[in-house]
Amino acid sequence: MREAGNTVISIIGARTKDLLILEEEMARVSSVLKVSTDDGSYGYHGFVSDILQDFIDAGTTINLAVAIGPYP
Repeated sequence: MREAGNTVISIIGARTKDLLILEEEMARVSSVLKVSTDDGSYGYHGFVSDILQDFIDAGTTINLAVAIGPYP
């Protein structure tokens, strides 16, 4: 998507820093990468949905959102 000229905002998260995966890979394909951990051990303390809401509240134009996550 980024190679096609799009701004790609990626938000990744995990319960703890030790469970976080693919940070370097996502950084390479993203224009902006935000990281969160539920326990605050790394990056933003909270959920990825909180970071997404911050982008929305700031008026960031988001044309497509793709969410991938664990089963509830």
